[in-house]
Amino acid sequence: MKKVIICDGDSWTAGHFVNPKLKKLFDRGELFEMDKRNDDYRLPKVWPYKLGKLLNSEVVNIACAGSSNDSIVKRTIENVLKYLKNYKPEELFVIVGWSSPERKDFYFKGDWNGGFAESWETMYPAELTLGFGKYKNTPLSEFYKLYLTYFWNEEEYIARYMEQNLLLHYFLKDKKIKHLFFNSFYESKFFLDGQLVNAMHEDIELVQEIYEKFNSKLITEDFKKINKNFFHDISFREMMVSKDSEFPWPEGVWDKVDGHHPSELAHEFWAEELNTKLKGKL
Repeated sequence: MKKVIICDGDSWTAGHFVNPKLKKLFDRGELFEMDKRNDDYRLPKVWPYKLGKLLNSEVVNIACAGSSNDSIVKRTIENVLKYLKNYKPEELFVIVGWSSPERKDFYFKGDWNGGFAESWETMYPAELTLGFGKYKNTPLSEFYKLYLTYFWNEEEYIARYMEQNLLLHYFLKDKKIKHLFFNSFYESKFFLDGQLVNAMHEDIELVQEIYEKFNSKLITEDFKKINKNFFHDISFREMMVSKDSEFPWPEGVWDKVDGHHPSELAHEFWAEELNTKLKGKL
């Protein structure tokens, strides 16, 4: 039976590639990577499309660049429910590439660049180093400073990350949909040679230790089962680090423009990695 594979995640799944013909619009802030005008260029370069070709399966890439795990959970649940209207559970397979756990969504109502806005906004820990980016000189900047100073703690975001895994796993299990999770990368406010460093949430034992210290041992035991049976063994970033010396810039695994995102070559390697994991299991 040919499966429909639903893939969700952040830019490491959605792709950050921008068509050179659209770059001027992108540089002026008039176009985002996820703009439909960029789809034909972006989507074939990322691992979901490449994995679909390897598995001879239809792939639906619902990932969005800049996503937090909060939005990944909401989007995956919504789309699974939508696809279940036309497909049987056994015809679907879900792959989720978790984003860095510190990213967090807040629902904002208020003044935004001179006009009222009402929408979900994602906050990023790296903004503390980057000077608050798009939030600078807006009502959100003061809240953001307070949040990052007092509430951006591993006790909270590690707990949220583990509970998101439990929530989505048991939702998919209840719907009888097979699935695979993996960690994409870890984001921190610290940079080294242009790259975000610190891969803490790739160290599952440390994640469990932190959660158990402040929350529940029972939940960590359940998370261990999920991690053992429904997680890929390594993160996307770990795979890239392992191949970094074999394929140095400018044709390497890291994007040569920002040094943070995977290159198309890295997406090919990751598709092959997941193909090996999934072959004969769909």
